[in-house]
Amino acid sequence: MMQVELLPVCADDLDEMVSIFNDYVEYSLATGTETPVQVERFEELMCFSPDYPAFVARDEEGSMAGFGLLRSYSSIPAFERTAELTCFLK
Repeated sequence: MMQVELLPVCADDLDEMVSIFNDYVEYSLATGTETPVQVERFEELMCFSPDYPAFVARDEEGSMAGFGLLRSYSSIPAFERTAELTCFLK
């Protein structure tokens, strides 16, 4: 079984994250996006927030195996403790 380490997302991770995301753009309907994106658009789509964690998964060799993040589910007060999980695996 592959061992992975979860690490907080940093700016150096974005290019690899975009590459994984763009594979989903090209080969699936999971992103809701029809054309590959650049880093700036990726950041807009992901809605990164300091209030919610975002992690990359790296294998023993340091290669990115995927990433995931939580983001706000709704601005309705009843959902203030509810989050949406977004996850993309290589």
